[in-house]
Amino acid sequence: MKRTLGLLLLVGVMLFSVVAVNANGKVILSEDFSAKDLETFYSAAYKSLPNDSSKPMYIATGGECVIKDGTFTLGNSRFTIGALDKAPTSASSTPGGVLDLSKPYKISFKILEVDGNMAKKLQIYVDNNTTGMANSPHGGASRVVSVELSQLKPGPFEVTPEVGTANSFIQLRVESEGSVVIDDLVIEYL
Repeated sequence: MKRTLGLLLLVGVMLFSVVAVNANGKVILSEDFSAKDLETFYSAAYKSLPNDSSKPMYIATGGECVIKDGTFTLGNSRFTIGALDKAPTSASSTPGGVLDLSKPYKISFKILEVDGNMAKKLQIYVDNNTTGMANSPHGGASRVVSVELSQLKPGPFEVTPEVGTANSFIQLRVESEGSVVIDDLVIEYL
């Protein structure tokens, strides 16, 4: 009886710790790319939207990414994080999202490898799931990162965008002929 009560207390403390971190609102999303393959990665079973367990957290929006050994390769591809669906964004609408980016936040990940045409770019968008930076209610400001691969080096990468709403999503993209291998993606409040 004491052992069961102790175990229940330990589990309760662990759950409280997870809720406390989320209640403080520090980490919005953390991804270690541990999915066994892309089909798993893009499934709701792997990671779902917080208020709808039938919808996946990640949606492929173009090209073909690669997931292998806990790393994620973007090359001539893009995907969204936290979008409600795949409906294309425009200057007047988005499919909506589950990330509250109305407060100061940062996006960070580890760059493990950069390859291909070094003149191509790594891009990060907020509330835009297309390749055109004006296809968002935020207009051109939706593209919060656009950096040539020649400027990227293995190691930490971090950006603190000033664009977002209480119902946002993010898109990561690498242009054709380029490739970036990443790990340990984190979106968190400052």
